[in-house]
Amino acid sequence: QGLGVVQILRDRSVIVLSALLSRAALPGTDTGPILEFFSQRIESQAKTEGFRVDLINAVLAVSDAVDHPKLAFRRLRALAAFSRRPAFDSLMTACKRVMNILPPGCPTATDPFRFTHEAERHLHAETARVAEEIRVEEEHEHDEAVLEAYETLKGAIDTFFNEVMVMAEDPAVRDTRLALLKAVNDLLARFADFRLVVTTESPHPSLPRKGGG
Repeated sequence: QGLGVVQILRDRSVIVLSALLSRAALPGTDTGPILEFFSQRIESQAKTEGFRVDLINAVLAVSDAVDHPKLAFRRLRALAAFSRRPAFDSLMTACKRVMNILPPGCPTATDPFRFTHEAERHLHAETARVAEEIRVEEEHEHDEAVLEAYETLKGAIDTFFNEVMVMAEDPAVRDTRLALLKAVNDLLARFADFRLVVTTESPHPSLPRKGGG
């Protein structure tokens, strides 16, 4: 039955699973286990269709994908197609570098007036540009184009890490840089938890599949 519901929801983009469950459940009912059940059904169906397990885990780590099965399979198709491109591994490495450095309770307020290095200003400007580009591509359901937009951000990410010390001794400088990377992370994490993607440079994912966007 669960797989049948997933198949129906794949064909109806306007249906949000959590909202559907909230309307159907008794007041006060914890729908978390039910969402996890459907997450497992999506995962099972995706495996049956031949998608890589690491890509499935990365996509389903974002709650939006579980809530919208159609979105989950769209992103899976895009990520699977993109994974065959020569630049895929290096893009995943850049994404993981951003995601892995952020500590718990990371600062979130980005203040461009506190930037002290051109690499900070460049990454901030590029993040804003890519965010707008992604907004447009998401509206048109162009998921592979979202990944292409991320790819255009890679150069600014690499330059940032090459030219500045993120964990600077000065707490204000460190917090400014972490907040900037948090903004980049939040943009990347809208699509998937790329830390879970296996590449030739990182043969094992760094985290189990839980949490996410």
